Amino acid sequence: VFPSQPWGRFKTGDEHIEPVDQATIDRVIARRYPRLWVVSYGSAGVIVPRVNELRVAYRVVSDREYQGIVEVVLLVAR
Repeated sequence: VFPSQPWGRFKTGDEHIEPVDQATIDRVIARRYPRLWVVSYGSAGVIVPRVNELRVAYRVVSDREYQGIVEVVLLVAR
């Protein structure tokens, strides 16, 4: 589901395009969301290290690249 306005209160992370820090990864793993979408804009494979960290609690069910700059990974809780 895409919000009608991609910026603002949704805090999608694209407002500043900052890397995900370790505290965020730890929080996500501790909370164990049923599904987790990880979206990256940049060089292909840029999110690989973070996705590998999430594999402790999640498994990858989809990994797509779009035009070599946008990568979308869907993970589900183990």
